[in-house]
Amino acid sequence: MIKHTESTSSMDESDFVNVRWTKVTVSGPSGTGKSSTLKLLLDEEAETKHHSTPVVRNIETKIILPEDSGKKWRKIPSMDEALEQSKKQDNVHFIYAVDTGGQAAFLDIAPALLRYNSVNIVTHKLDEALEDETAFYYSINDKKYGESMKRQLTNEQVLECSIRSLASINPPKPFEGIEVLHPKELEDTDGENKPCFIVIGTFKDKVTDPRSLLKSKNEKLKKVLSGFRNNAHILQYKDDALIFPVNTLGRSSQEQEIADDIRRKICESYMEARIPRKWFLFQLKLNEESKMKGGILKKSVCDEIGAKLSLTPRDVNSALKFFHHLTALLYFPDIISDTVFLDSQPLFEKLSKLIAISFADGVDYYDKELGIDFTNKMAPDNMKDKGIFDNSLLEDIGFQFKEFNYKSFMKLLESLHVIIQLPETQTETYFLPCVLAIANPFKLDELKQKFSITTDPFVLKWKERVIPQGLYCALVLRLLQEEAIGSECFIDVKQQFRNAITLPCKSKFGGSLLLVDATSHLEVYYLGKVENCPDIREIIFLQVIEAAKAFHYDLSSSRPDICFIDSSEGIVPLAHCPIRSKAWLKKDENPAPITVEDEEIIPSVTEATRFLDQRQFKYSRHYESLALALGLTDDVLDTILDDSSFRRTAECLAIWLKNNPGSKWKTLKEAVQNVLLEN
Repeated sequence: MIKHTESTSSMDESDFVNVRWTKVTVSGPSGTGKSSTLKLLLDEEAETKHHSTPVVRNIETKIILPEDSGKKWRKIPSMDEALEQSKKQDNVHFIYAVDTGGQAAFLDIAPALLRYNSVNIVTHKLDEALEDETAFYYSINDKKYGESMKRQLTNEQVLECSIRSLASINPPKPFEGIEVLHPKELEDTDGENKPCFIVIGTFKDKVTDPRSLLKSKNEKLKKVLSGFRNNAHILQYKDDALIFPVNTLGRSSQEQEIADDIRRKICESYMEARIPRKWFLFQLKLNEESKMKGGILKKSVCDEIGAKLSLTPRDVNSALKFFHHLTALLYFPDIISDTVFLDSQPLFEKLSKLIAISFADGVDYYDKELGIDFTNKMAPDNMKDKGIFDNSLLEDIGFQFKEFNYKSFMKLLESLHVIIQLPETQTETYFLPCVLAIANPFKLDELKQKFSITTDPFVLKWKERVIPQGLYCALVLRLLQEEAIGSECFIDVKQQFRNAITLPCKSKFGGSLLLVDATSHLEVYYLGKVENCPDIREIIFLQVIEAAKAFHYDLSSSRPDICFIDSSEGIVPLAHCPIRSKAWLKKDENPAPITVEDEEIIPSVTEATRFLDQRQFKYSRHYESLALALGLTDDVLDTILDDSSFRRTAECLAIWLKNNPGSKWKTLKEAVQNVLLEN
């Protein structure tokens, strides 16, 4: 389990300790009871007033004893007792609870600040329909500020997006010879670990007929989440139900019973490693020192703590990197090598205050609630209209820490794809896309028409019907740094929108890009010389992949397909590119006409759909008739949820070819001919 290094080669088995870590993160939209869910699980008193959570909040660590059933969590009160337990027991179990903010802007940057979690809790208000559009708002002491922001996302899509994005984060790999293990029952068929998800239905007390409602919602969620079986464990409540229904403010015996069940399930999902006992002591000593130093330590202080345990600076560096991936500790040696964050909460609080400027306006909000007196009176408008701010605003907020200054923090946020410093500005000016307002449908159509004069857009579409969380904003930031695209003229754009960002291009290409977040897909428009389109498409696709890597997303599920928009069929794949989008194709991508022989076996779904195109097949009118003609049942059709008639047809063909290996062109030709004749 551990490869001995120079510092551990002389150790015997008693010099190691088995440690388990469970990191559980709670996420969901504003006001869905995330914080009160954690209070229920941690046996803490419920808060009756709603106060919005910062972008991320690390809750106090719990250390539970291995003989506990997991239904109750008892914190070991002192470092000495934790050390004594590590000698007596086979393992010590740390539980880290992480709360997240539910505002739309916070959802955009959370992936940059979160790492792999053993357990992910997603909250949903039972008194809201899955089909309802999600409203995001900011609340202080039960008072809502600003208008509720709409992102054209339904509650169902928010659930799906959260689960998809969190499930795509790669688990820790073996490090410094130490293998991180997981319970066998949580592994997939390839031996890879899969994170656990718990869907908690809150505000059960607001529902008049909870039994009927839960039955309906569970059936819908089973269909929506059926595609996650390969890379996530969706834990079940009772009788195969996915939703754990609770009143998070209640403390009745029923609530306690459900909380016990959830705690037990959380404890059964963990990461485990056998580490040098000195590393274990080092972690405990760091936590102790952190409480006295405000949570931020210089690396030199960590080296001094390590030296007392006979750890070399190299050993300390290795231990810090290891704990960065498994605990709440943050250490970025390639970015800020001299600082270790044992408690990152002060940083997250300041970042949240910076973002919260965009949530509302007025003296009462800025002065009384946020406590900000703006040096630059245009700062709030610049944040809302352009997403930009300068260092004077950071000074207004008080971004200075004893061990850490705002310049270091901006450097960290830039490397994490949260912000970017704009070049060639008179003051240090930064761009933070997540704070921008949403363009209304009329403004969005106006922008699309303006950018569609020479060519229609190309589309990046993900299999899971939603753009992975945080990827749109990260892509914009990466393109601003791209040598061939990022331009100093960006700051001159009068108004930017969270779902429609304009990027003036440098002289190599000229013109401007418009990137539209359409929730289910990303549309890229270009107003300029059409001969530049193939090169621009390639740059954007590569930057999407790099952004996914930066968030540690699994590329197998985070790599998008290149698609186009057909005026009659909706979104279609590259092989079916409409005439007005041909400019985006490379010379070798123009698909040649397809010829088929009756007795030849159909090689792929792509070839089958190309064949349908040549027969003037109208997907929106004919797909269901074709599916039935090929022998698929209504029950199978009910499982296909994609909003694109083309993709629904492609999925029907995929199911048919899988169920009927060796199918020949003759069968498909006859089915298509019959459908076209009937219609």
